[in-house]
Amino acid sequence: MPRRKQKVSSDDIDESTCIAVHLTLKKFKSKEEEKEYSFPSSLNKNEKKYIRQLVLNMGLECKNEFKDQSRVLTIFKKEETSIMEQDVFLDISIESQKLLKEVLNQFPLTERERQDLTPLSEREKNPYIPFETRVYSRTVSKLKSSVPLIPPKPSPLKRENQSYIQETTQKLPIHNFKDLIMSSIDTHQVCLVTGPTGCGKTTQIPQYLLECASDTQNHVRIVCTEPRRFAVLSTAERVALERGESLGTTVGYQIRLESMTSPKTALYFCTIGILLRSLMGDIESFLHSLTHIILDEVHERSVQTDFLLTVLREYLHKFPNIKLILISASTEIDLLTDYFPGLQIVEIQHERYPVKEMYLEEILQELNYLSPKMKSYINSMNRKTEDNVSDKEDGYDENNYLESKEDSEDDDSNLYPSSELKQKIDTELFNAFIHESRQNFETAFKLIAESNTTINYQHSCTGINLLMIGAIHGYVEVVESLLHYGADTNLRAKKKLWTAIDFALDQEQHETIKILNSFMRKTPVVFKMDEGHLDQSKIYSMCTPSNSEVDLNLIFSIVKYICNLPETEELSTNNAILIFLPGCNEISILWSMLNKEPDLSVICLHSRLVECTDSFFKSPPSGTRKVILSTNIAEASITINDVSYVIDSGKIKDFSHEKNQWISKKSAIHRRGRAGHARPGMVFCTYTSQMYESLNENLTPEITRRSLVEISLQCKLLAPSNTSIVEFLAKCPEPPPVSSTRFAVHALREMEALNPSNEDVTELGSHLLDLPIDPHLGKMLLYAITLKCLDPVLTLVCCVSLPEPFSLVLNTNIVDQKVKKIRSEYAEGTFSDHMIRLRIFQAWQKATEEGNEEEFCKENNISSSVMNTITGLRSQLLGHLRASGFVRPRGTGDIKSLNQYSDNWAVVKGALLAGYYPNLARYDKKALRLKTAKEKKVNIHPSCVLSQSVKLKLSTSSEITKSAMSSLSTEWLMFDDMDHLCHVPMVKCVTPISPITVLLFAGPNRLSSENISDSNMFLDYSSDSDSEDGSHLDPSYSSILKLDDWTAFHSHGPLINLALNLRQKLSAIFLRRLQYPKKTMSQSDDFVIKICVEVLAREDAVLNLVHPPDIGQRPRAIDAFRKSFIGCNNSDVVEENSSEDSQGASFNRFANPFVLRSFKFFIIKATCAQAIEISLYRGVWQFGNQTEKKLLKAVKQGFNPV
Repeated sequence: MPRRKQKVSSDDIDESTCIAVHLTLKKFKSKEEEKEYSFPSSLNKNEKKYIRQLVLNMGLECKNEFKDQSRVLTIFKKEETSIMEQDVFLDISIESQKLLKEVLNQFPLTERERQDLTPLSEREKNPYIPFETRVYSRTVSKLKSSVPLIPPKPSPLKRENQSYIQETTQKLPIHNFKDLIMSSIDTHQVCLVTGPTGCGKTTQIPQYLLECASDTQNHVRIVCTEPRRFAVLSTAERVALERGESLGTTVGYQIRLESMTSPKTALYFCTIGILLRSLMGDIESFLHSLTHIILDEVHERSVQTDFLLTVLREYLHKFPNIKLILISASTEIDLLTDYFPGLQIVEIQHERYPVKEMYLEEILQELNYLSPKMKSYINSMNRKTEDNVSDKEDGYDENNYLESKEDSEDDDSNLYPSSELKQKIDTELFNAFIHESRQNFETAFKLIAESNTTINYQHSCTGINLLMIGAIHGYVEVVESLLHYGADTNLRAKKKLWTAIDFALDQEQHETIKILNSFMRKTPVVFKMDEGHLDQSKIYSMCTPSNSEVDLNLIFSIVKYICNLPETEELSTNNAILIFLPGCNEISILWSMLNKEPDLSVICLHSRLVECTDSFFKSPPSGTRKVILSTNIAEASITINDVSYVIDSGKIKDFSHEKNQWISKKSAIHRRGRAGHARPGMVFCTYTSQMYESLNENLTPEITRRSLVEISLQCKLLAPSNTSIVEFLAKCPEPPPVSSTRFAVHALREMEALNPSNEDVTELGSHLLDLPIDPHLGKMLLYAITLKCLDPVLTLVCCVSLPEPFSLVLNTNIVDQKVKKIRSEYAEGTFSDHMIRLRIFQAWQKATEEGNEEEFCKENNISSSVMNTITGLRSQLLGHLRASGFVRPRGTGDIKSLNQYSDNWAVVKGALLAGYYPNLARYDKKALRLKTAKEKKVNIHPSCVLSQSVKLKLSTSSEITKSAMSSLSTEWLMFDDMDHLCHVPMVKCVTPISPITVLLFAGPNRLSSENISDSNMFLDYSSDSDSEDGSHLDPSYSSILKLDDWTAFHSHGPLINLALNLRQKLSAIFLRRLQYPKKTMSQSDDFVIKICVEVLAREDAVLNLVHPPDIGQRPRAIDAFRKSFIGCNNSDVVEENSSEDSQGASFNRFANPFVLRSFKFFIIKATCAQAIEISLYRGVWQFGNQTEKKLLKAVKQGFNPV
């Protein structure tokens, strides 16, 4: 018998060589342009054998070659492709075939429908097909047409307010610069006013313009944009108050679905999105009607701010009558100076009061703070006293926390643990490095933390440490965390003498390089700390699980510490506390913690969590201290004079990745300044001073890192004719990468929002512009209306727009296992993550109605703020659909008729896929891998219920994916997102779907004749057939239907024709619905939709895909009232600085965000029935002046008007 070949393990190879080989292979595989690589001839037999084993495991090929008279081992890449081994064979059940023949026999495709389904590029070339260019007007969320007028002088203020307001405005720093500002605006078309936050820029400059126009009898129409809807409301109310007028007369505002203006309005406050939408109609006509445009908070550099600056600069030279005033809290103006030649700058000087700073290391010492995890850690250390003593005898010195480079390289002083533990840590470090294993990395980190070992511990032989591993594999969050914990960037590995940044450079980990460079540029701050302080700071770092989380317990302790401080002349209980938090979830949790304290009056400040704007400025009840929980909205958009204490979490919500990230140094300075606005103050930074020094000066502009799909769609209506989207966005102050813009344009063409030949906006694109969500989610809603399954799709659209409801509670393995069990139960056997979200929302809704919301959220580890956000976003989107005419107030086309098939899970999946395309994955049964159109191999993310359904304990994601897909009766998955941070991309939030669902709803609505391979397959379905079981089909007679270059089906010609005709009928109905949204659906269209629903359900049943009952539950009555007024009305998903903000009901901003207030009912007699219908249609109620005063009075008294 031949001898069996012995495998060579990493133990048989020198560890330094082993690491070098893995680095080389990883680098070679990551570079697509490199096709082969030859190792040096000096390798011995075992080393070559080890490399061959690795090469095979990594999907590469190798062979021995002679080069330069030496025998070398050369590795090659396999020619892989995402193309499937074979097309899908379409098989439709006999019952479904009968249904298809029936509908196509009764309602065949008409000639007009065939013309409508002709691809736009072909239609333009064919003179026999009528082609009309439509101008689509958006009727919602834009400023009303008006003309400039002479504003009246301010009205006399009420006696009780006059002296206070005059005194306040005259004390503002901007007051001394009034003449300079006005003269600069008069003599220059573009003017920039800079000054610190709270100096009066936002409220006073518009008033100066009104007063000047009134004095000189000039006609003006002023538009002032704010980045957030809350800032629009609060600023408009404040300016109207200071002028002694009612809001809606000279001063008005406009936000989505809500406005308060009149023919007398000369000053309009609005979000950036409203101004952009107004410009999309007739841009030149609209600009002719304006005299001044004020852009506030331009330093925030949001996507829409940069985009609006680009649009205005493009047209400004045509309108010399317009004055553009830019307002910024930052003094860094070089970018704007270059962007607007001749820019006039006015800088407002203002000396702030001194602010005492306390960073994390001082806070821990001052408060003697111990979190539950820190206490647990200390207890475990006390139990290991004897071990610690023996470790210390072996050379461990607790005071020597950060070793120098020489110590780590020249001696063994960094090897603190015992020899047994040291071997375990070395093994985990090595495996984490070699095998790119997060599990090994986490084990190594845990061993280091629990053994009280330094975070800079290095492998005994190779010298690698945690930071180097994080750097080489691109673990961005890990690297940030380790630097926060005190990792040393100067330590070097032993053979190549590489530091962490050298490893990152070698593997081209650009994000990691950026973080390390930023950290290394700063001079470390050295603190003189006693031994106890050092231990406490070190323990805190070890016990902080994630660098992106906020320690709310620490913030709570700081609040209590402030409340116990002795009163002084400058700092008293009348001074408010302002707490900066990343998002709605943190605000909700901390509110529930602080609200239990009787001596605190807690107010929430969030663009979706807004109360009566007066409450922020008023003094709290006697004996209480005002505490304001805010996102970054309080950095510059609003000034609260009685704030003397600021607690800065140092985090901001990164909406592109739905996680928290570090703020910039500029933001930290703005936050600190809030404490010294009116008097000396204190700021408590829950991050170290070393971390502060490592912060970036400014955050990267959003437009360079966010999705450009939505802005690209808007761009086509605002860019000059004959200017492409790529060309126009290249004119931004800091242009986005061309590749990002091209990707966005390609995505819009794929979803048919843009004409593929000339980038013109289509009917679909026009309607998507009206919805305040991502275009692909808007397409889902429009398909749901056509398929009459609106409610579940509307809920799911809101759900996938938001973070996972479990996101804040996955802190321990125990909770993780509990959540997995909960997810599995809510999936109900569908293996669908979408079903989980739908069922969770429905269960939460029921619990809320029964008064068990808190208990339900606690038991199921659900974030109530996310659930409340979904409710508000649902209400807002429904309002938009009503305003656009898709949802009628009554009769055919009302909300009831549009939910006729909402209980059918198959048709809901069809509507979702129509929007998700091309987010489609198929399991290749020959190659045994999951593929997408662009990826040769993907795995299912571990968070997916389908991945968690695998009972076997498999070690790799690839094995789990194979096992999960093999257990399904379908090979198709649709997915919400793809995680590219892993070595193999992972699909997230997946749902299994049937082949017929893919055929009907994937790909473009307008298929070219080239997509069908056999033109002779069409049969006459009106003729009788002797066989109804499909036996007449010739098995050798096959045709192919291509939806795109990747998705294709083959089957018998007549069967393909059946499915194709149904697809074309559905597409024709959908396009007709877009063209005439207010027109009711015909009986023939209703019948086609009914048959389509039956076919989808039957084919799912054939594949044993589970259909849970009652998924179309209508939202309960509580949504219309309570949920419009409490919780997070709309989301962290729509960014804090977005002007495309969502709204709820008209009086939503006055509601307390967490406490249900009593209702006050009004019966209002309408002047005519038409007025009611118009209000229902538009989603906005308009009342007479007297009625409106009564409603506002009820609101201010604490009631919810109904």
